[in-house]
Amino acid sequence: VDSANHPQGHLNPRAMPFNNHTQMSLPVRVGYSGRLSLDKDLNHLLPSPQFAPVEAEDLSKLQRPLQGTFKLSDGYFFRGRDIRMPSVGDVRVSFQVVGGQHVSALLRLNNRV
Repeated sequence: VDSANHPQGHLNPRAMPFNNHTQMSLPVRVGYSGRLSLDKDLNHLLPSPQFAPVEAEDLSKLQRPLQGTFKLSDGYFFRGRDIRMPSVGDVRVSFQVVGGQHVSALLRLNNRV
């Protein structure tokens, strides 16, 4: 991109305010009682994550410095003018979850009664 064509006074952000991040809940609990856990080496066998839209009540759960800086738009936390017309420096935060799905598990107990 030829920066000579940028409007007068335009500045790119110095850094992104957030980095991409994947949080895996460890250990992954299996079964109705939640007493069984899945070995972390098997996490790749879980079903694909699904989009988990944020809701209005989630805005109040943001850390205090972020409260009031984001709005809710199409199931995302969004900071910017218009989510349908993103601009440099806009931030869109989404979440994905794996949960509430049926999985089959074969278990082996070692030295346990």
